[in-house]
Amino acid sequence: MDSTSQSIFEKLRVWRNQEAISQMTEPYMIFQNKVLQSIANEKPKTLEELASIKGLGQKKLMQIKTYSQTFSDNPNEKFLLMILCSQAKLENDQKGINVKRGIRAKCEMGWRPGIAPLGYMNRAFGGKRISLSIRMIDLR
Repeated sequence: MDSTSQSIFEKLRVWRNQEAISQMTEPYMIFQNKVLQSIANEKPKTLEELASIKGLGQKKLMQIKTYSQTFSDNPNEKFLLMILCSQAKLENDQKGINVKRGIRAKCEMGWRPGIAPLGYMNRAFGGKRISLSIRMIDLR
């Protein structure tokens, strides 16, 4: 193994260890060292070249893994994955709407979502309202 292949192999090992931690499994369950060495030596440029490496077939390339589930390439699992993704998108969209609603409600109550404008100050007592700053008023 030359020096570039060795550095690629080490980077692949680091990636494999991170994946194993995130999936709560052993590193060899992701890929064995032989597979990582083959990838480092052959340096595949396309998905077909990657699939031709021994120990790394189409089955492993066609799986989509999430934190708690693994989806393969069949219609039922694609449908389930589509439902999970649409639920995640809906939840994410709702969070944005709820944040806007919360900020709007605070503004209607007199709260300011950031620092007070020049000439005003945030009052920490009495409901966090914005009041005119006496220090900023010219009393001539």
